[in-house]
Amino acid sequence: MKIKFRGIIEKIVDNYTVLIKDLFKKESNINVHLNKTIIMSLTGNEGKLTASFGKSGKVKVIFFSMNTTISQFQYYLGGFNA
Repeated sequence: MKIKFRGIIEKIVDNYTVLIKDLFKKESNINVHLNKTIIMSLTGNEGKLTASFGKSGKVKVIFFSMNTTISQFQYYLGGFNA
């Protein structure tokens, strides 16, 4: 069963790791969702939710492989500089 959540890529850490905000509410128990598969709708990349980050509901996602490059992500993010 697939459950849809929407979040925003806040920061690109490296070629495989991103920080996502607004995927969960601040008060959500993110531990329940750790190691779940995440699929990026924009690119179809598949990864795992590996950790919560900070206290505002941000999460760290590591992707297995990238179908796009960091420069393409920067384009999608409107010129975001990682």
